[in-house]
Amino acid sequence: HFFLGTLYGTIYMNKEEIAEFQRQMSGELQGIGAEVRLTDDGAVGVSSVIPGSPAESAGIKDGDRIIAIINGNERLLSSSFPTLNEAVKKIRGKPNTPVTLEILRGEKDEPKTITVVRAAIKLDMVKTEILTAPNDPNVKYAYVKLVKFGDALRAKMVEAVTDILGKYKDIKGIIFSVRGNPGGNLREVYE
Repeated sequence: HFFLGTLYGTIYMNKEEIAEFQRQMSGELQGIGAEVRLTDDGAVGVSSVIPGSPAESAGIKDGDRIIAIINGNERLLSSSFPTLNEAVKKIRGKPNTPVTLEILRGEKDEPKTITVVRAAIKLDMVKTEILTAPNDPNVKYAYVKLVKFGDALRAKMVEAVTDILGKYKDIKGIIFSVRGNPGGNLREVYE
């Protein structure tokens, strides 16, 4: 058993939840490829869709609210789950199996039904790109996005920065971004 401290308080985790947390921190999951959270009305809110994931291919968008999960003949309201983890278990599943999601989209709560075929998903903990200054295309910056504070983040970050600085000798600076990062392993943040 484990207690996890968050900005919102302390969360008790049983053995199964600890194993799930550790799986998430490894960067290898099976599911649709979307980060989710609980909304104020008890729906499962999509906080971010992983680029190239089955969720993106099926048309799931950031901000969608999942109100029901359909697996075969079983239709479950997302508000009926006692925890977010219980809802996530129903969305995740074996690769190449479908899950149908009833969602509400936008300010008008436009209803949609979307079927997503689950897959094995590898999360990149670090993403990089080169940005140019708007007033001078010769001035380049390395943009390093820390997607999640998962296992071996420090090593992956050092490798990515070393790689990008090796390819581009004229970098004027490095921008580190944690925008949209849901958090993760405190040890990795500290290092």
